[in-house]
Amino acid sequence: MLERLNHPDTLIIIGRGHSGTRILPKALEGSGIFFGSPLNSAYDLLPAEPIYEACRIFGPYVTYKGNYEWDFARVNQMEIPQGFTELLQQYLHSLLHSEKTRLGWKIPQNTLIFPWLVRLLPAAKFIHWIRHPEGSCSKMTGIDRLEKWGIDCDRFLFHEWNYKIRLASWKYHYDIVHQTPKPDHFMEIRFEDYITEQARYKKQVEDFIGIPLKELELDKNKIIGATKNLGKKYPFVQQSMMALDYS
Repeated sequence: MLERLNHPDTLIIIGRGHSGTRILPKALEGSGIFFGSPLNSAYDLLPAEPIYEACRIFGPYVTYKGNYEWDFARVNQMEIPQGFTELLQQYLHSLLHSEKTRLGWKIPQNTLIFPWLVRLLPAAKFIHWIRHPEGSCSKMTGIDRLEKWGIDCDRFLFHEWNYKIRLASWKYHYDIVHQTPKPDHFMEIRFEDYITEQARYKKQVEDFIGIPLKELELDKNKIIGATKNLGKKYPFVQQSMMALDYS
């Protein structure tokens, strides 16, 4: 059934939690894209339990090399378990049974299974939403404890103030996307760019998906500067930050 979504009229939004991924579906309200039902206030497709369980099937196949480095070669080559596919179909039930032709969905856990989404739906369009770790990691999210998703990693004392947990998660989310062979239709957007130059980047998204977007009132105060110097305090994220021009 997933083959019904394997075409360029399917839009899949990926991005770490607290990265501003809700901006896009909000701007696309009334555009004709069906984002599934029901949705929460962040435009995440619910109920989420099936995709949570799918993430836990995926996670153990990722190899942790130590020192905040992961190897995704296995998940990029292995046969995708049938149980994973069945859970994904269950999660996407409202899309698979919709009469709409333009479809899509958004939830932070999309990023945790990105390699298998690309392999199952290579013709779909993917938009990767990125935010500076100062902003993205300003609070703990449900995807920061990687071991919760079956992902091997260092063990940290769990405290709300423990930035190392959040930065390890931010680094993992960068790695999984940038170590996965890209689909034919892939676009990457920085949260800060869209906030400061909405007209320019809105046009880029419109050209990519072929649908007009509503202009939003966006708060530029949401852009958080490098006040905590996380790149210096946690050197393992420096290379990824520089690659995204977050030096």
